[in-house]
Amino acid sequence: MIRLWFILALATAFFASLKDIFSKHAVNHSNPYLVAWTWTLGSLPFLLPLAPLLPLARPAPAFWPALLAGSLLHVAATVLYLRAIEASDLSLTIPIIALSPLFLLVTSPLMLGERPSAAAGLGILLIVAGSYVLNINEYRKGWQAPFRALLREPGPRLMLGVVAIWSVTANIDKIGIRSASPLTWLLAVNSLVAVLLLPLVRRHTPRLAAVCRRESQRLLPVAICSALMLVMQMYAIKFTLVPQVIAIKRTSVLFSVFLGGWLFREKHLRQRGLGAAIMVAGTMVILLAAGL
Repeated sequence: MIRLWFILALATAFFASLKDIFSKHAVNHSNPYLVAWTWTLGSLPFLLPLAPLLPLARPAPAFWPALLAGSLLHVAATVLYLRAIEASDLSLTIPIIALSPLFLLVTSPLMLGERPSAAAGLGILLIVAGSYVLNINEYRKGWQAPFRALLREPGPRLMLGVVAIWSVTANIDKIGIRSASPLTWLLAVNSLVAVLLLPLVRRHTPRLAAVCRRESQRLLPVAICSALMLVMQMYAIKFTLVPQVIAIKRTSVLFSVFLGGWLFREKHLRQRGLGAAIMVAGTMVILLAAGL
């Protein structure tokens, strides 16, 4: 029988992919700070109606330091993420997030005491191999050339920073959920991130209200997909280990690569799709090693 957390995690992947597509389109016409703000503030109107349906909880003491640390890190990760997809092709940049289970293999044991099986080493090798294939056309310049080509691109470089931050925030999210409830945590962290982002948004977006009205058709789908992704992810994390949820969420890489290639006419789609598929296979091996 397919478990509930697996369905929730797969839905998280689907909405994460749609968020990437809509964000790439929006950031091409606006600035990353406004789109980042939309991820958080824009999702709140879609999260608030859930309050009568989903339980809220009084936060435990651990909630407040987790909220402050998580919010500050989410601000940095969100801005870096949008700069990354603005700087380079979606089909080259998004697969880098498949590296997040590697970082989680370090941070989850340290922060939560969650220890996946040692068999996850095969998954690690597959993820590294997939990242190599992303630029396999560079191989004629030397065996190390595909890795150098990947790091020359600003998008993948920025996305590595995002992945490092996410490996910490995914565990902070679980601490926050344990200290309250998924919806309480989502409403609190999104509200604080929106407040922290506001000075950056105002600085980089003259006549903010007018710009929001003009760009509403591009920004609204971003907000909706962000809200749905967050709800699915937080409830999936509630029922299982963080690395398992994040591994399934990374299947969004495949959706984003092919949709991005098709919609934005990006090059080298076949090799990037193959590389992304190998990286996702690696996350699946880590998942299975942890025990589906």
